[in-house]
Amino acid sequence: MNLFGKPQNIWGWVRILALAVTVVAIAWTGISLFTPGLRTLPWMAWSGTSSFSLIQQIELALTALILSIAFRLMERETVKMDAHRAQAREARRAAAALRKEKKERAFEAIRGALAESKEDAAGPKVLELAREVLPDLDGRGRGELLCLLHENGLLSGADPQVELTGTDFSHAVIYDAKLEGICLDSVDLTNIQMDEAQLANSHLAGVNMSISFLRNADLRGATLARSNLRKTRFEGSNLEGADLRDTRLNDANLMRANLKNCILSDADASRVDSLALLEQAILVDTILPDGRKVTNDKGREFLRQKEMKESLGMRA
Repeated sequence: MNLFGKPQNIWGWVRILALAVTVVAIAWTGISLFTPGLRTLPWMAWSGTSSFSLIQQIELALTALILSIAFRLMERETVKMDAHRAQAREARRAAAALRKEKKERAFEAIRGALAESKEDAAGPKVLELAREVLPDLDGRGRGELLCLLHENGLLSGADPQVELTGTDFSHAVIYDAKLEGICLDSVDLTNIQMDEAQLANSHLAGVNMSISFLRNADLRGATLARSNLRKTRFEGSNLEGADLRDTRLNDANLMRANLKNCILSDADASRVDSLALLEQAILVDTILPDGRKVTNDKGREFLRQKEMKESLGMRA
């Protein structure tokens, strides 16, 4: 163990300080052994050395030495941890670069398949390439893939050329998404981020869109029947005329959302049963299908908790 090496971090500098104290204490002890009268000189009174016994001086030297050894061990462990973190960062950087390269190759292959194939024959090849690259894509990459397929007309209408049923697009991130009329029936869209997305007349039946962010989104006329919308945030979104039959809206945030003319149940269901579906959600100044604006019990509790958090934040 090298106690006198160059400091490598803060613990190294503390080690050097402890070593300096050790050297001073040893020198002091030696002087006391050979010149015991030196401590009693009047001009040494300020140092307080006369009150220290020889045993106390030896204990001080040993304590400083032990501390220097401990600080050296901490210095070495810190260096190892820093090296490990650096290796982990480099590994993540290399993995991200590899994923980016795979994404670019896959996207290029998809564009090539679109260019080479006839319009009706492009779907199966593109679907194969899309499913092959999906596991290697991060949230933004998955969002880019959805946009690429939609821009080329492969996900439009109720019967799209590329059928993504059962495909995992969870955690997809799309900023300023313009996906009007897109068909993503029965796709896993858990925890997606599509605030302010343009999804009017989209087909999203049977999707799992729980714990997602679609604030201020345009979902007019969208089909969301049989979908899992648990804890999804729709604050300020426009769902006018959307099909919400048999959806799960447990704790979905519909604050200031527009649900005018939404379809909540089949025609033979009672109005009370239809509105019971919305009681699962958080309603704050929410426009109901009949045009009324309401705030339910969950909405009031949400506002109380929000106010409490803001109050605690201001105090902190």
